Amino acid sequence: MTPVANSVGTPRISPSASIKYPFGAPSLPVDEEKEERVMMLRDALGYLTK
Repeated sequence: MTPVANSVGTPRISPSASIKYPFGAPSLPVDEEKEERVMMLRDALGYLTK
């Protein structure tokens, strides 16, 4: 969905593993997925404070 968001001019885009898993990557080991989720959440919160 990132290309669609770019084409309509969305100012804040946070890519994810897939539409089915917007805040996670089930293909990663559990520890790495947890780190990925924390990073994505921090990015999302950063968008809200800009």
